[in-house]
Amino acid sequence: FDVSVYRCNSDKTRLGAADDDVRLTIEDPLYVCIDSKTDDIVVKKITKFILKKDDIVGYNAVDNGDNDSNTFVKDKGKRVVQVGTRPQALLFKDNKNIIIQGSALLGPATSSDRYLARFAQEISDDTATTGDFEMQLEVVKAVSAADTVASGITLTLYGTMIGIFVASVLF
Repeated sequence: FDVSVYRCNSDKTRLGAADDDVRLTIEDPLYVCIDSKTDDIVVKKITKFILKKDDIVGYNAVDNGDNDSNTFVKDKGKRVVQVGTRPQALLFKDNKNIIIQGSALLGPATSSDRYLARFAQEISDDTATTGDFEMQLEVVKAVSAADTVASGITLTLYGTMIGIFVASVLF
């Protein structure tokens, strides 16, 4: 079974084309919707939700169905489930994309009915299947306090050197 994954707002509305171009900042909450693409099959739960970068191992916002303290999973048992989180600051150290990988446990919409699913795979009320997903998000590099202080010191140093030079030439 397939799922689609996309960035959405807090009301589970898919962000429009103009919104898709908006890069995630460190101040923004992140909402991701996982949508079952098979009729009468719902997302029972999110079993894994990992945020990482190519050069950073990242972290599990959801691991074995358990959320971390900054993450929630909304509307389990429905066709569209939402994961909301605040990505850790280490993911904003540069402008490289955040990679989201995860797995969703899928099952029939009602527990009393049986459905013959695609490829003649039978799903009953006591079995389920997994839908894996992945997406990438563009981010804006966060300016750290250390970067701001270092820039200020550099500007002050150059300003002082220029002032001394000007004073020595004029006097």
